[in-house]
Amino acid sequence: MGVVSGQVRSGSGGRDAGGRCRHALGVCVWVLLALGVSAQDDGAGSARPPNIVLILADDMGFGEPSCYGNTDYETPAMDRLATEGMRFTDFYASSPVCIPTRFALLTGRTPNRDNVHGLQGFWANEEALEALQYPVSRMLRRAGYTTGIVGKWHLGWTKELMPTRRYFDYWRGFLAGNLDYVSHINSRGERDWWNGDERDKEQGYLTHLITRHAVDFIEQRGEQPFFLLVSHAAPHTPYQGPGDEPLRTIGDGNYSLDEMRPDRDVAYREMMTEFDKGVGEVLDALDRKGLADDTLVVLTSDNGPRSYGKTAPFSGFKTSMWEGGLRVPCIARWPDRIEPGSVNSDPSIIVDLTATFVDVAGADPFAGRALDGQSLVPTLTQAGGLDPERPLFWLYRTNLDQLRAAVRRGKWKLVFIQNRSLLYDLEADPGESRDLAADHPEVVSELVKLAQAWADELPGASDFFAQTQSL
Repeated sequence: MGVVSGQVRSGSGGRDAGGRCRHALGVCVWVLLALGVSAQDDGAGSARPPNIVLILADDMGFGEPSCYGNTDYETPAMDRLATEGMRFTDFYASSPVCIPTRFALLTGRTPNRDNVHGLQGFWANEEALEALQYPVSRMLRRAGYTTGIVGKWHLGWTKELMPTRRYFDYWRGFLAGNLDYVSHINSRGERDWWNGDERDKEQGYLTHLITRHAVDFIEQRGEQPFFLLVSHAAPHTPYQGPGDEPLRTIGDGNYSLDEMRPDRDVAYREMMTEFDKGVGEVLDALDRKGLADDTLVVLTSDNGPRSYGKTAPFSGFKTSMWEGGLRVPCIARWPDRIEPGSVNSDPSIIVDLTATFVDVAGADPFAGRALDGQSLVPTLTQAGGLDPERPLFWLYRTNLDQLRAAVRRGKWKLVFIQNRSLLYDLEADPGESRDLAADHPEVVSELVKLAQAWADELPGASDFFAQTQSL
């Protein structure tokens, strides 16, 4: 059976206002899979494309779900997803911090391509603001989807940059990078819970609110296919459980990211437990509406955790180029397409999800704005797979204006830090404890060339690799 796959490249726009195909660039994958037909011209099948639900955790480590090895507490909902779908073992965020990864997910492009290398200066970045005019939500709307987001945004503070201006039909959530889970006050001392373009004084524990509005969005859907981004705050700081008192009040501002209860580990466990319950409630809502069989559900995280989270068997945490900062859980369920209980170990990255959503929706990227990811549909359906030797790249600028970078190809990963290049064999040494650069100079040389060629296309990055000792 043929499937639409590979890197998603931009075409001529490809859809009119009603979202109907104007050319024969391959029939939508959902038709191929559901009906077993081949590509046709306009109107090649009228079957409804699948709904898409993406559940995005904030700072959830690779080792947090039970199905990834956690034995400290149980995560039955995430385990259910893995049992009913596919678990990825080599899935990566596009950055070790949140803004670049979320930007990559929304645009389908490596964040560095649009000069997004870190957290600082994002809202004054002309390349980034231009790229936000062409989000995946807009691509899917052109294909006839209703689009919604609940929870964290973190891609703009002004009304002009809110989700409703980024081609989402529905939004309930917050703009900041983190929020008091009880008072809904951000680190600047502002109330930051919104209903569309208006602030809302709605009460409730943040994880519960995000779940409730995700369920309401699903419950209210009609016949039109939908894309829903459930963008959780958990388990990002401040560490608060559902029975805690507020930590922040309006007007104080400059709150620390280290706010937490003395029994931090207990609070963290409570937060992850409530997050997992929320995943279960979303799955239950799809069941009640009879939508489970027609919905692709994906769960992942925007980056690795702070040092309180679980990254085993990897080393490193959020902001680092080690596996613990970049490699995250990813689970996908699509009944009758994905084999239950399957596992995939091909290296993949979050922009692949964007390409996948565009693929299954039968949507098109915008002309001149090619997507950097590859569709995972062949992988999900086991009709094919990604090239295990496909190189993956990362470049991160810290708040101290230091650049960190990494490239992975196959089992080899080269980390660039402090004008050094360190080589690791991830198959033999997933914890990155043994630098093999001196033993394999030919591998180092090849990876440096790949990284330099990639960086030469990026604003503000081309000189970085030239500063490493390998060159």
